[in-house]
Formats: sequence, structure tokens, C-alpha cells
Amino acid sequence: MDRSAEFRKWKAQCLSKADLSRKGSVDEDVVELVQFLNMRDQFFTTSSCAGRILLLDRAVRSTHGLEVPLSHKGKLMVTEEYIDFLLNVANQKMEENKKRIERFYNCLQHALERETMTNLHPKIKEKNNSSYIHKKKRNPEKTRAQCITKESDEELENDDDDDLGINVTIFPEDY
Repeated sequence: MDRSAEFRKWKAQCLSKADLSRKGSVDEDVVELVQFLNMRDQFFTTSSCAGRILLLDRAVRSTHGLEVPLSHKGKLMVTEEYIDFLLNVANQKMEENKKRIERFYNCLQHALERETMTNLHPKIKEKNNSSYIHKKKRNPEKTRAQCITKESDEELENDDDDDLGINVTIFPEDY
């Protein structure tokens, strides 16, 4: 069996299995993205969490999270004010995550549209596959590629730029 047929078989098997996540369904914020990915022949995802996307067998994890114990042996170890502060920070990070998902989805659509156009127009493909490649010097101020969403042209903050320098996950006591 060729690799393409093996992949199609694997994809069909994986997508036909029941969703075993705790929630039992795809998060509302990523339903459209998951459907878009799974309609493509070359890849698929079974991820259901808006905070994490697993494409095939590789996960990209960021420092864009919170992990902190709040209690120990039934005793609350922090103030209510601190809990409110953590909730505010966590909500800000969740909003940022939604923006990142939207930007990823828009960039993915754009990239796949360009790939389709290149495949449909051989002259573009020839130009892109030229034996002469001119490399530009990397601009240190612009080291990562950007794809701007339709709704907003503001750049999302970098993972490494946490003002607070904290990484916290809130676990319930009976976790």
C-alpha cells in the first residue's frame, strides 16, 4: 500500500473514533478550524481543545499559560484578591489565545489558497522552483512571519513577553 493510501486509511480510522475528551466535543472556538483541516487531503486533526491544536503527531506548546496551586491539604494558601487577579490574567490569556487561533486559521487558509493557485498555474510553479535563489538578509526587527487577520491588523504579543513572568495552571483541590 502506498504512503498516500496508508495516510487516508489512518485518517479515516482516527476520524471515525469517538471523541474521548472530557468534554466529548470540539471547543466552539475551533470547530471551524478543525473542520477546515479535516476536509484537506494532506492532514487532519482530532484535537478538540481551543487551547491546544495537535496536527498529526506534533503539538506546539507555548508559555502562554498559568499554573499555580491555590490550596494545600484543604487550606486556601492565597487571598481572594490574588485569586481574582489570577482569573483576570487567565481571562486575558484566553482572549489572546482566541486571537491566535483566528490568526492561525486565516494564515492557514491563505497558505493553502496560494498552494492551490500555484498548482493550477504551472508558470507560477516554474518561477517558484527556479534554480537561482536569491536570499535576502534577515531583518532582525522582523524575524517572524506575520499574517494579519481581516478584523484586526494589530500584532499579537510574543509568547516570551509576559509582563508578569508567571506560568500558572489552577488545579481544583480534588484534581
